[in-house]
Amino acid sequence: MSEITLSKEKLEFLRNLLISRDPGPITFYPINVVQLSTRGENHNFTPIAMPVSGSLYPLEKDKIFRFYMDGLIFRFFCGNHDEFSVRKLGNTTVGYSDELHISLVDYYNSFQKSKFGKNAKNI
Repeated sequence: MSEITLSKEKLEFLRNLLISRDPGPITFYPINVVQLSTRGENHNFTPIAMPVSGSLYPLEKDKIFRFYMDGLIFRFFCGNHDEFSVRKLGNTTVGYSDELHISLVDYYNSFQKSKFGKNAKNI
């Protein structure tokens, strides 16, 4: 069973956004991106849900959904957010402005390496 589930209401909201080609409000699942800057053993993993921690994350009351795609990690912040909380993430938030700041992390110092290591299997 997947760690990531959405309510029927949120699924319907997402469906309507897709149908209308509307990106929706930036406060609905704000997203930031991390790039693994070095090639490690594995770069693709099953999406996971996890708590947010650390002073760099103003939305830490919530959890994030982590999606892995060929060395890019997309972090969807779950919960209810207002413009002020998203503004704290600034240009690290997809769609916040015309610029996108992406964090670079060395694979060998990454969450993926520490959590999954050599036991991980590519999907």
